[in-house]
Amino acid sequence: MSFGFSLSDKLKKLSVADDDDEIDDSLVIGIDFGTTYSGVAWATRIDFENNQINFITSWPGNGREEGKVPTELWYDDDDGPVWGYEVPADGDPFRWFKLLLLRTEDLDPELRTSDFVIRTRTMMEESDRTVVGLITDYLRLLWEHIMSTIERARGEAVVEALAIHVVITVPAIWKGYARQAMKDAATKSGMLDSRLAGATKLTFVPEPEAAALSTLIEQGSGVQPGNVYVICDAGGGTVVSAS
Repeated sequence: MSFGFSLSDKLKKLSVADDDDEIDDSLVIGIDFGTTYSGVAWATRIDFENNQINFITSWPGNGREEGKVPTELWYDDDDGPVWGYEVPADGDPFRWFKLLLLRTEDLDPELRTSDFVIRTRTMMEESDRTVVGLITDYLRLLWEHIMSTIERARGEAVVEALAIHVVITVPAIWKGYARQAMKDAATKSGMLDSRLAGATKLTFVPEPEAAALSTLIEQGSGVQPGNVYVICDAGGGTVVSAS
């Protein structure tokens, strides 16, 4: 769990590192959109100055504080899509749908035969749903919770006045078409809708790269020439290393 926190934490520092001016009057939201679980962290300019990163640990349908929420989606015939911890115990939710943004031939051979992948693909065909549609619905519900959480913490008027920069993690193995599909889903979810404070910026960050940056930032001045850091991103669907 702490690894997910660290990854989401440094996403925001990464997102503003190349543009100091953007830190002024802005809100940066990092979304670790995972295969099995997803996490969110956020910070404003003042938060950055105080070295404070805010994590979302309260989720609908769950009375406990948890660092992440299940990346699961279930469709109720009466109430529409239900996500995360709100999925009933007897529900049969869509799982691992993030992986289906890759074409079958681009998936790791072991993932092609995964029960979750096969089951989700079959459910999509039977319900006439698309992977972009599933991710759109999930991100929309997640985004609504993100914004309501931040507005409760800082006030709706304050949040409305801030320009937003969204940073979403993506697997390093993803090809260009998968990233484009992810961007389409993010756009359709409403998170990039125009606001009075200006356009919302979207950045994708490879998961192992974000983890590597996290390690370097945590080490600070302790990083010396010749040091070697090996990062293992043991995700829910894939395992990737970087050094």
